[in-house]
Amino acid sequence: MTARELATLTVAALAHVEAHPCLPPASVVRIYFRMGRRFTRVFWAYQGADVGSILVYVENATGRVYSAKTSTKAGTATDAVWA
Repeated sequence: MTARELATLTVAALAHVEAHPCLPPASVVRIYFRMGRRFTRVFWAYQGADVGSILVYVENATGRVYSAKTSTKAGTATDAVWA
């Protein structure tokens, strides 16, 4: 992924965090990624924390967002596309 695509994913992920009341405010979290062949896993963590939690999976080819069953398994596709 390019830097521009990662920046777009970061903005979309922060908006996703902000929209969910069970997650902390976007101002106190950081977003990080783990790239794979098919999916980019999007994680959130409190700023300064070493580890975080899986947020969503984003399919590399299409930008389609999938819910996360676990940090290693994608769930069902959502209606969102982060491209």
